[in-house]
Amino acid sequence: YPVDYEKIILAGISAGATYAIDVAIRNVIPAHGVIALCPGIPKDLPAIESNKNSNPAVKVYMIGGEEDYYLPKQLEMAEIFTKSGRKFRHEVINKMGHQYPDNEDSIVSISMPFFFEKLN
Repeated sequence: YPVDYEKIILAGISAGATYAIDVAIRNVIPAHGVIALCPGIPKDLPAIESNKNSNPAVKVYMIGGEEDYYLPKQLEMAEIFTKSGRKFRHEVINKMGHQYPDNEDSIVSISMPFFFEKLN
């Protein structure tokens, strides 16, 4: 069956989320977007974002906790994405640490319009 690369969304938590962001932006895996739960920041992200081979169309939906020790890295990543013009959202959940959110299924549902708003 043919694969529609405009509909591939990678997802992960913690290091898996960081890796998903990295491989999607570097176009190692041709994805349309990433749902990143409590991510850190990919190594050399500013250099990756300025690389002509990076995929500027990848959208990133980040979810972090107010008490997540990676929150400062997520805020740094949001600043890099803003400067590069990448389309992203960053949601911070009150009283949550570095963990799966209680409403994980709702977050996935809520994120879908963000990824596919121009495809429909």
